[in-house]
Formats: sequence, structure tokens, C-alpha cells
Amino acid sequence: MTSNQIITFDITDDLRKLAIKYAKNAEIGGKSQIFTGKERQARLAEDQLIGQLGEMFGDILQSGTTEFYIKHREECDENPFKGDGGYDLPGNIDIKCSKMRYSQDPMKYNLVVRPRERGEGKAYILALVTADEAKIHLMGQITDQQLEIIGHQDLRFGDAKVVATRHLAPIRRRNG
Repeated sequence: MTSNQIITFDITDDLRKLAIKYAKNAEIGGKSQIFTGKERQARLAEDQLIGQLGEMFGDILQSGTTEFYIKHREECDENPFKGDGGYDLPGNIDIKCSKMRYSQDPMKYNLVVRPRERGEGKAYILALVTADEAKIHLMGQITDQQLEIIGHQDLRFGDAKVVATRHLAPIRRRNG
């Protein structure tokens, strides 16, 4: 994919408030996938917010609304220790969202998928929230089968499969 295939949304105050609501509930039983110890706990609220923004804007991209996002989060909130079942959108799609901390060039980021997050028939979308949290970029997608072929291991991420953004497929919109 190329930079002109990135789909970017503004994060409005109303949508941020909705994501914050569900991020607080997601903190129960949640943990950072990147950091450990005190740093993990300190970043939990921010990590959950970033993840919720990715999930919400994935739904907006696919359906034009937040309807599925709200329904899915309400179901997760009923049993917060169970998690989201490994998917964020219908069709077994998992959004992997990160905050752009080290560069504001979204093409310099990678999709990282850990073994416990993978599953046959799944697809993964990389989403990136700008450092100022004003915008979100929906970068590209890859199926689990493609991830097995294209993905490589990077010592920084342990046994996770890593794919450079340029190797992701452009995101197909469900609603046309």
C-alpha cells in the first residue's frame, strides 16, 4: 500500500468521549501488550483509549456508524474479564491500534500480531492515532494466512509476527 491509500478521520470530541467511556470499562482486567511492570500500569488508561478509538473508527469505516461498536462494547462490559473474543468488527476482524509516538509518518509503522491474538480466518487492520490524538489513520489490512507468509519476527516484539505498513493491502470498505 502507499500513503495515498491511508484512510484518515478526525477524532471529534463526541467520539472521544464515547471511546473514553468504554476505555474505562476495558481497563478492568486489561493490560498493555507492550509494556511491563509499573510502566504497564501507568499506560493502561492511554492504551485502552487508543484501542477503543481504533475499534470505533473501524466500525465507522465499515458501517458509517458506531452502532456495532456500542453493541459490542456493551456485551464486553457485561463480563469485563472475558475480553472481546479476539475480534473488533464483524467478519472476524481485529483492529491493532497504536499511538504514533516516535514518528508522525504513518508509513514508518508496522503491524504487530502476537501468537495468542491470531486465529484461522481472521483479518487484521492497522490503525494509528496521531500523537495529539486529533486524527486516526486506518492504514491497511492483512489476513492471518497472508500474515503467516509475509510476517517476520522482530526481536523487539518477541514471537509476534511483524509486517511493514507498505506490505498491507488497502482497506476494503464494506459499505461501498
